[in-house]
Amino acid sequence: MKDKDFKYLVDGFGDIRILRFTVPEFEALTLNQKKYVYYLSEAAKWGRDILWRQQNKHGLVVRKVLENILESYNKKKDSKNYQDFLDYVKRVFTSNDLNHHYSKIKLIPKVSKKYFTSLLDNSEEQGFDLSGKTFDEFKVWIVDIIYENGEKTGDLLEQSDVTFYENVTEEEAKTFYNKFENLKEKEPIQYGLNSKLSKKNGLIFEEIYQENGIHGQEITKIIYFLEQALEFCENKEQEKHTKELIKFYKTGDLRIWDQYSVTWLKENKGQIDYINGFIESYKDPIGIKATFEALVNVRDEKETKITEIIAKNAQWFEDHSPIDEQFKKKDIKGISAKVINAITLGGDCYPIAPIGINLPNSDWIREKHGSKSVSIENFNKALDHASSELPKNIRGEFSYNKENLEESKELNMIGSSMHTHLHECLGHGSGKLLPGVFSTDLKEYQMPIEEARADLFSLYYLPDQKLINLGILPSNDVAKTYYEAFIKNGLQIQLVRIELGKTVNQAHMQGKKLIAELAYEKAKKDKIIEKKIKNNKTYFVVNDFLKLREIFGDILKEVQRIKSEGDYKAAKKLVDNYGTNIDSKLHEETLERFKKLKLKPYTAFINPKLELVTKKSEVIDVKITYPNDFLAQQLEYGREYSL
Repeated sequence: MKDKDFKYLVDGFGDIRILRFTVPEFEALTLNQKKYVYYLSEAAKWGRDILWRQQNKHGLVVRKVLENILESYNKKKDSKNYQDFLDYVKRVFTSNDLNHHYSKIKLIPKVSKKYFTSLLDNSEEQGFDLSGKTFDEFKVWIVDIIYENGEKTGDLLEQSDVTFYENVTEEEAKTFYNKFENLKEKEPIQYGLNSKLSKKNGLIFEEIYQENGIHGQEITKIIYFLEQALEFCENKEQEKHTKELIKFYKTGDLRIWDQYSVTWLKENKGQIDYINGFIESYKDPIGIKATFEALVNVRDEKETKITEIIAKNAQWFEDHSPIDEQFKKKDIKGISAKVINAITLGGDCYPIAPIGINLPNSDWIREKHGSKSVSIENFNKALDHASSELPKNIRGEFSYNKENLEESKELNMIGSSMHTHLHECLGHGSGKLLPGVFSTDLKEYQMPIEEARADLFSLYYLPDQKLINLGILPSNDVAKTYYEAFIKNGLQIQLVRIELGKTVNQAHMQGKKLIAELAYEKAKKDKIIEKKIKNNKTYFVVNDFLKLREIFGDILKEVQRIKSEGDYKAAKKLVDNYGTNIDSKLHEETLERFKKLKLKPYTAFINPKLELVTKKSEVIDVKITYPNDFLAQQLEYGREYSL
C-alpha cells in the first residue's frame, strides 16, 4: 500500500483527531511471527476493562450503557441531539473514563438530561445491567452519575475518581507505604504497584491484582493468550520472560515482576516485542499504583541503527552531563534502544498512545541492569501525514518569523525525533539516586520531575557536536530550530489542551511547562528568550540557543539533585511555581488563536485488525487490515473483550 493511497486522518470530535497507522513490516513476517503477534495482541486487548475499572468506579457501567444505546436505540439518529450524544460517547471512549484523559475534567454531554433519558427509554431494556433496580430507578441513577459535576473536596485521594484506594486518606496511604521505604532494600520492589488499598472496620489492607484476586477474570484471559503465544516465541529469552510474566499474573508477586522486567530488558534479538502489565503510575495521585497497559510491536531495522549508536555511547553522555559527579552512574549497564512500529495498542496505550517508552521504571533495575528504550516510528509517520492533510499549520500561527517555515519544519521533525530518542534512551536511564533514596520520596511530584529530567537531558545534548560527529544529526541548526519549538510549546502552544481557568495537572505537560517557564525567567533579562508582541499577538523567540543550552544545563543539574536526594519540598516548589499555574491573559489569547485554526490538540489511534486465516482447521496466515471507523472498533472491543 502506498502512502498516497492511504488516508491517515479518519475522524475528529471535541479536541480529538482519530488516525490510523500502518505496519509496513507485517507482511514480511514469518507465519510463526504473525501468530506470535496475534496472540500477544489478544492478551493486550483483554486488559481493556481493567483500565476502565481502575480509572473510575462507574466508568465501565457507563460504557456498557453507552454501548447498549449505540447498538439498540431505535429512533431518529440524524438529529443534532443524537450527533451531540455521539460526540460525548467518542470522548468517553477515547479517555477510557468519564473524565478528560489529560485534564481529568468531567466530560458532560451537550444534550439535556431529558434527551439522554429518552435514549435510555428507546433502547433495549434487557441490554442494561439494572443491578437489582427497577428500570425507572436505574435511569435516574445512571443519569445522575453521567451529569454529576460537583467540585470534590478533601485530599488528593478524596478528590480523585481512580479506584486504587477505597475509604483511605492520602495520609493513611502514605503511612501504610512508608514502612516499605523504611526497609531500605538494595533491590526494593515497586510496592503497591498492582494492588488496591482499602479500609474496612478501621483496618487498612491490600487486595492484589492477580488470577484469583482483583480483575481475576480478565487476568485469566491475558494468561491464556500469553500461554498461546509461548509456542511461537522467536527465542528462549522471549519464552523465559513470557513464562515469568504469566507467573506474575498468577501470583501478583512483585518480585517476580522485577525478575520478568530484567529478563525482558535483556532480550533484544527478536524482531517482535511487547509490553503487558501494570506499568505507569501517572494516574495515581500519589504516584504509587499503576494502570494496565500493553503494546505489541515490530522492530524498524533502518531507524534502529540511529538509536543503537546513541545507546553504545551512553557512558560518554553520562560522563559529560552537567549534573554533580555524585549523581552520575559510573558504569552504565544494559542500555538498549530501538525504533519500533506499533501493531496493537492496549489498556492505557489505547487509543491515545505514547510516541516513546523507556522501561523498566524500577530505579535499582535501571542502575544494575539497564533499560530498554523505544521510539514508535509509525505513529510519527501517521502524525506527519495527517498534518499534511490539514489546511492550517499551527507552527505558522505561533512563529514570529514566518520565512523559511518549510525548511524549519524539516529541521524540527529531525529535532523532534532526536529529542524523543535522547529522552527515552538516555534521559530516563541517566543519573542515580543516593543510598536510601527512593523515587517515591517525591510522592505526587515524582512523575513531572522525572519527565522534566528526561526532557532536560535531551535538550542539553541536542546541540552537542558529539551527535554530529556520530553522524546522526546533520548540524546545530536542528537544535536551534527545535529549541524555539520547545519553548513555544512549553510556554504557549500546549495551553490549547487546557480549559480556560484550569491549571496544568498532567505530568508530561507540567514537565515541559516547568522547563520553559524557568528557562524564560532566567533568559529574559539578557533577551536569550524574548517575548514579542505583533498585531496584538504574543510570540516567544529564542535569540541565542547556545546560551539557552547553558540554562537548560543549570536546570538539569538542579532537577537531578532533587531526584537523587529525594527532595520533596524542592520538587513541590518547582512544579507548583513553574509547572502548574497559567497566565490567564496568555491562555485566553492562545485558545482564541488556536480556535480559528480549527485544529485538534490531541491524537488517538485506531488499531489495525488481525484475523487468523484457516484452512481445514489449520492456521495458514494472519491477515491485517486497517479499519477506519473508531466507534465500530470500540463496539467490537466491547463485545469481544469484555466479561
